[in-house]
Amino acid sequence: MTPRVSVVIPSYNHAIYLAEAVESVLSSPLDLELVIVDDGSTDGTCDLLQRWQDHSQVHIHRQENSGAHAALNRGLAESRGEFLFILNSDDRFAPDRIASFVERFDADPELLTLTSWIRLIDDSGQELGIKRGDENLPPWEPRYSRGRMAELHDPALSLLETNYISTSSNLAFRRRLLDEQGLLFPSLRYTHDWYFALAAASAGKLEIVPEPLVDYRVHAENTIKEGAGDNEEGSREAGVAAMHFEILWTLASHSHRLRQRHADDDASAQDLARRQWRSLPPFVTEARFAQFLHLRGEGDTIPPAFWELLELDHPLRVRAIPSGARATLGTSHDLSIVIPTRDRVETLRGTLEDLIAVLVDRPVEGPGVERPRVEVIVVDDGSSTPLLRDQLPAGLDLTVQRQPPRGPAAARNLGIAHARAPRVLLLGDDTPLRPGALDVHLDPAREELGVQGRIDWDPELPITDLMQFLAPNGPQFYFAGLTEGSEVPYCSVLGSNLSAPTHWFRAEPFDEGFPFASFEDTELAFRWHRRGWPVHFSPLAGAWHRHHYEKLAPFLERQRRAGASARRAVGLHPKMLWKVVLAPAIVTAMRSFRRPRTEAQRWDLDSRRAFFAGWLRPQSASASPVSKTAEHCDSGTP
Repeated sequence: MTPRVSVVIPSYNHAIYLAEAVESVLSSPLDLELVIVDDGSTDGTCDLLQRWQDHSQVHIHRQENSGAHAALNRGLAESRGEFLFILNSDDRFAPDRIASFVERFDADPELLTLTSWIRLIDDSGQELGIKRGDENLPPWEPRYSRGRMAELHDPALSLLETNYISTSSNLAFRRRLLDEQGLLFPSLRYTHDWYFALAAASAGKLEIVPEPLVDYRVHAENTIKEGAGDNEEGSREAGVAAMHFEILWTLASHSHRLRQRHADDDASAQDLARRQWRSLPPFVTEARFAQFLHLRGEGDTIPPAFWELLELDHPLRVRAIPSGARATLGTSHDLSIVIPTRDRVETLRGTLEDLIAVLVDRPVEGPGVERPRVEVIVVDDGSSTPLLRDQLPAGLDLTVQRQPPRGPAAARNLGIAHARAPRVLLLGDDTPLRPGALDVHLDPAREELGVQGRIDWDPELPITDLMQFLAPNGPQFYFAGLTEGSEVPYCSVLGSNLSAPTHWFRAEPFDEGFPFASFEDTELAFRWHRRGWPVHFSPLAGAWHRHHYEKLAPFLERQRRAGASARRAVGLHPKMLWKVVLAPAIVTAMRSFRRPRTEAQRWDLDSRRAFFAGWLRPQSASASPVSKTAEHCDSGTP
């Protein structure tokens, strides 16, 4: 029988405290399992764990020392319960913590995450004080002020000001946070609990219980004391710098998403942003935090490209990184190619093989001229069988990132977060580059421009009359009137064969809230257009599209999804209504009056009807995501 509750204890060299932690869990009257992951302890912990080896509720796992985040993630992966609790091996639960939390979860199905006040105890278990939410006690730094976020009395938004949760022992959440959001603890030493809590607050309802229901033990080996400078002088500065770095990274990674979730409109979103600026810790300058805000990657590791935004001699860069690793940081590549995919290994393999040919055949002119340093980041968007690197061709600097099935917008954001080059090129898994395309995307004259390359049907596939209607001057791809170097209207920008400076994508990432894989690229291009970031067209940066249409019906389904997505885009930006909805509809209506009506006119009319069907009756976002962009704007004349 599956237990309702799982408690995960990551353990490392806490043999003198571990028994108290374990017994504080097993004393609960509820049906639960206790998952203990020993992270390579060397202090007798392994011998102590034998005490519970045969206990029916206890499951013990051992691994080489990999860090707290790895032990936590291993424990969560091994757990089975509906409600998940974390307890560090030197802390302990209050007797009624588990039962009272489960009661609250049962009473409110929307409640996703729970936390509480904290009782501080010393190494002998004696009480030192009560930490009430964001009212800090040692070993945490005293509060620097009553910040502007605290005035809102919202537990989720307060996390943008301070980590009042304070320890991973103070986290309890529903399993769906893992299953639906794919949330894991990141590889951060000091702020992995804060990072997780912010991600949880961005995903759903969070509450704080105003009772001290967890005991946090203060002793000489607390990790937080490293960051507070409570150690030898030589390591004190490194610890402080590393903690400051992680705080900045954690806040920047979640600020935008959490504020947007709690904002009713643009005005309230701006108010929350202003409040956050006024609530920044004293060691943070606005300019420094602004740099971190360019890095809202959602990966569980820190993208090396982050370091491009810090001066080479900045203390955060020098002190927070081991000296042996510094040489690998900075701009190590010329171009990062990001390709989202899902359950299309053979198609992806063909695209990558063509890319290898393009790289090998690219002419290199002049002595000392090297081939461009290109990395490929494939993002597996929840394939039914996880994609492995050895399934893909050798010969490329290629990595595979994985996420639950969240759609190509989230997949592209994840890939961009891991990019190490100053420029990113987006490709589809069925959109191989043509020879010469890389030269255009890497042209130094276009360094601060976006480049939209032309996409045509692959001539090696049979091209039907329907396909000739759909692209390259139709409702799927529309390049009519565009010539080399001309600026592309935002409604003709595609999420494939598109390159731009990496910092554009990080300052204005893809909106992951679209119900389907459509219009997320149009909406992104609208924001770029609003900021004065031009995208220029180049037919020389060509790519083939390997997709085949015999009948209109599959495309009509895509159009219905496009209509639902367009409704979201216009809801975000009402100024888009004319260009992406009304003007194309008028063009179609005027064409429909021409006689005799051609087959292309009938396809156009049917496509527009399907689009408006989706607009009027938006479909559920739970439907299977589509991996390609469907409808954009048709700015042609009747």
